[in-house]
Formats: sequence, C-alpha cells, structure tokens
Amino acid sequence: MPPTRFAGLPRYCAIAILVGMALAIFVLALVAMAQPDPTPSSDGSDIDMYAAVVEHMRHGEDFYGALRAGLSAGHYGMKSVFNWRTPFFMSLVALFPTLLGMQLVVIMAAIAGTFLACWLAWREAGRAAAGTMLLLELISLVACLVPRGYLFSEMPAGMVILVSASAYGLGWRRIGLANGLLALFIRELAAPYVLVCAFLAWRDRRYRELALWAVGLLAYGAYFLWHIHMVGLHQSPADHGDPTGWMDFGGAVFVLNAAAFNGLMLAAPLWGTAILLPIAFIGLMAWPGPAGERVALTVFFYLALFAVAGKTYNSYWGALFTPIMMTGLIWFPAGVRDLWQMARSSRPRTVPV
Repeated sequence: MPPTRFAGLPRYCAIAILVGMALAIFVLALVAMAQPDPTPSSDGSDIDMYAAVVEHMRHGEDFYGALRAGLSAGHYGMKSVFNWRTPFFMSLVALFPTLLGMQLVVIMAAIAGTFLACWLAWREAGRAAAGTMLLLELISLVACLVPRGYLFSEMPAGMVILVSASAYGLGWRRIGLANGLLALFIRELAAPYVLVCAFLAWRDRRYRELALWAVGLLAYGAYFLWHIHMVGLHQSPADHGDPTGWMDFGGAVFVLNAAAFNGLMLAAPLWGTAILLPIAFIGLMAWPGPAGERVALTVFFYLALFAVAGKTYNSYWGALFTPIMMTGLIWFPAGVRDLWQMARSSRPRTVPV
C-alpha cells in the first residue's frame, strides 16, 4: 500500500488519532452493548405500505392518492411533507409488471458500483486492495438480494452514490455528476453527497462542473416545490405529525444503528458495527487523493447529520452511506501503519499529492 495522508503528520497528531480511535471504539462498544435486543413490530412495515402503493399505481391510481391511502392505513404522520416520498422512484418501480423487474435493475446498479469501486481500488492501491474491496462491497450490497428490500429507496440511492463516487475517483466527472443527481431524485436524503460534490467543484475551480450542479439543483428544487404543492392538495387539517419533528438528537445510538444497516452487518451484533465504524472512518481519513477526500467528507456529513436528525425507526437511512463507508476499510491497515510510524518518529514521510 502506498503512503497515506497520515504519513506526514507530526508525532503528537498521530498519537492523538490513535488514542481517539481506541476511545471511539471503546465508547461505541459500550453504547452498543447497552442497547436492548430489537423486537419485531407487529404493525406491518414501510415495505408493505410501499409495495401496496406501487400495486395501486399499476392499476392506474395517482401516486399521491395511493400514498395517502397507504399512509392513512398505517397510521403514519402526514402533517410533514417529509413523510411523503417524492414520486420519482415509485413511478419507476410501477413501470415494471412485477417487483422482481426493478430488483434486477437494483442488482445491476450494485454490480456496477462494486465493479467501479474495485477498479478504483486496483488503480490506487493494487490488486490485493481490489480483491478486498470486492469482498467488502459484497458484504454491504448483498441486501439488494432481499425481496422488496429496495423499496427502502435509501438502498438504491446508496448504490447510485457508490457508482457516482467511484466514477469521480476514476476521473469520469460527468458520469459521477449524473449519478449524483439521480441519487438525489431517488431520495432527497442524498443531498449531503450532492452538496459535498458541489463544494469540491467550487473549491477546485471547476466552474463548468459547478454550473452543471447548479442547473441540476435548480431542477430538483423546482421538482420538490411541485411535490410540496401536490402533498398540500392531498393533506387535510386532521392529519397528525410527530410533535418532536425529525430532530430527535439520537446521537451515537442512532448513528450506530444507521451504520449497522449495512448488508450482512444487520445480522451481526451491534458491537461489531461499533468496531467497524471507527476503523472505516480512519481508513477514509487515511485515503490519499481526491477520491478519498470526497468519500470521507460525505460519510462525515452523514454521521454528523444523523447524530441530530432521524427517528429511532429510521435506521435504514444508513443504506445511503454504508456502501461508500466500506471503501475506507482497505486503507485502514496502511493508515495505522503510518500512524504508528509517525507516533514513533518525528521524521515525516512523503505524502502523495
């Protein structure tokens, strides 16, 4: 593995990061072990509701009418516009005669994202890193094989974000931009990734790319304003909402549960995610070059956002960032290697540009 971003750190910084990583693992593990075992709900699920909405749309019903009926039957809060999904993704699903058709599309997106991530790992860190990346993304993206699981639109949005971030890392900016906007239209919670991409385009003075992001964001803004209007037409004064809103300040508990919504990690104890999350983030910090910077900023943005926003039952939001979070793991061994060397010696190594 080549030198990482940690190779040029002063000794005190390297020691601080090593100690911080150990403390983060210890604290998160304590938080994880303090959580009760999850109990299944008997009130149905979001997946059942969205499957019913799609079925109504196939029979010619309007999306908003079908969604209102589903939300009402499930006693969901309808006062907030953010409880109403935008119609883009469900309309795509309804185009297929069965749910299996869209699942095949999602599987192909997962394969494309995995292929590009492995190609990027091969180019930047070698063949062994590419093989490791394949295993890591299979662990994360195996969730796309679960029947109807993709109806959590966060899952396909997260796969498209992986495609976008990997394409950017390979230098295919237009493909990265197009997939970033696609993820946003699939789920508005892809906005943190989009904002990171627009910020990097502005910072690096790629003004043509920035202009394309601006056009895409304006188009999405118009689309979301129309969505707000349509939701208003289907709301009633009797609709209720959560009195605390979306800012639940779940902190480490919600962040851990969101990070655990990660393919096979769902079947592992939560303390496994408590170990995985800090080492993945250290790996992202260690990853040299613009590709690592893009992914690290995105994951940090999501972790900070989900520490304050999201209800306890929204842990599936984690599917937005866990596929790209896993890419940091291949850089963790090299990052710790450089941190250890810097902690033992004050003489810096050359950091790749």
